[in-house]
Amino acid sequence: MITYPAKWLNIYIGTSDRVRYKDSVWDTQWPKPHRLPSSNPIVHPAPHGEPLVHLKTLRYTKTELENITQNFRQEIGRGGFGGVFAGTLPDKKGTRVAVKKLSDSAGQGTDEFVTEVENLAMLNHRNLVSLIGYCEDVDCLALVYEYMPQGSLEDHLRGKKSPEKALSWKERIRIAFETAEGLHYLHKDCSITFIHRDVKSSNILLTEDLTAKVSDLGISKALSNQKTEKVATKVCGTMGYMDPEYGVTGFLTQKSDVYSFGVILLEIITGQRPGPGGLEGVILVERVRQKMAEQNGNIESIIDAQLRGDYGIDSMWSVFELARKCTHDEPEPRPTMEFVVTELKNALKMEDGRLKEGQNNQSTRTRGSNINYNVTEIANQNFRIALETNDQGPDMR
Repeated sequence: MITYPAKWLNIYIGTSDRVRYKDSVWDTQWPKPHRLPSSNPIVHPAPHGEPLVHLKTLRYTKTELENITQNFRQEIGRGGFGGVFAGTLPDKKGTRVAVKKLSDSAGQGTDEFVTEVENLAMLNHRNLVSLIGYCEDVDCLALVYEYMPQGSLEDHLRGKKSPEKALSWKERIRIAFETAEGLHYLHKDCSITFIHRDVKSSNILLTEDLTAKVSDLGISKALSNQKTEKVATKVCGTMGYMDPEYGVTGFLTQKSDVYSFGVILLEIITGQRPGPGGLEGVILVERVRQKMAEQNGNIESIIDAQLRGDYGIDSMWSVFELARKCTHDEPEPRPTMEFVVTELKNALKMEDGRLKEGQNNQSTRTRGSNINYNVTEIANQNFRIALETNDQGPDMR
């Protein structure tokens, strides 16, 4: 388990892929959503008591979903909530969809179902997975999403898709850039501020042309107003991605998402799993710090071998420096997602320029003199993991 001080949190492992914790002493969550009769749309109350949103999203019956999915025949993903099934809508185009069906044993999944439906119903961005409809029959809770044929970023880095054709360095930067745009929208550009709370590579889904879309808003947190900087809540997340400050204090901020996104940047650089690895069960952030320290800041010591040397060293350093800032142990020094978007846009331009000019990697491999790669005491205390766990999450292909 994660070695967070016992006096702060009571830890247990739930049935889903996420690490869950009992409510901390600071838990001041909003009231749970009201459950209305099945003939009505879902209404979720805001903290001040007024309805936050009335859902106009298309509603399906269980029978309709059985027809769409051929009785939930083709399972394409699974998580603690249940399974994700491929389906086809009975329209002229034969639109393909992914249906996420809540299992009877999903525990907190009902609350997550309501949260995700109400959140996606009010959000609209090219880099967020679109909700097509939902089912709220007595014996069936399900969400209907657009189909993402290329699976998840995780699949391409080291899963089902990785043996086929490794993502190029430019594709990795672009996917990171588009993901950052989706998170920036959640943080700043929509009418209500959202914190995703479970940013990870398995929740970055890809269209046919590898456009990135952020998925799984089931445990996201809506802040009551734009001025609210942090909220006290029970700790939810995934091993290897979780902000250490949030894990210890229970205070969630937008910088918690930034930390998780920084881990994704390390993933696209290294191709490695973020969770515990090696004999000591060390997470990716710490493994990278240790490796860079041992190799005197030689960035080539951590780069994914699947890239086969085909990358611009300057853009690689740019992304690495950004990842280092995002995964700072303390929240305040971490950048905003707006800053992250700008930096990744610049890194993408660097790589575009290199490819157009046919340049080879000729810049500096080491910059150790300017960077402190030592693992801090808080990182060792909060991140050492004694229990191997499967941190893979659901996909909605």
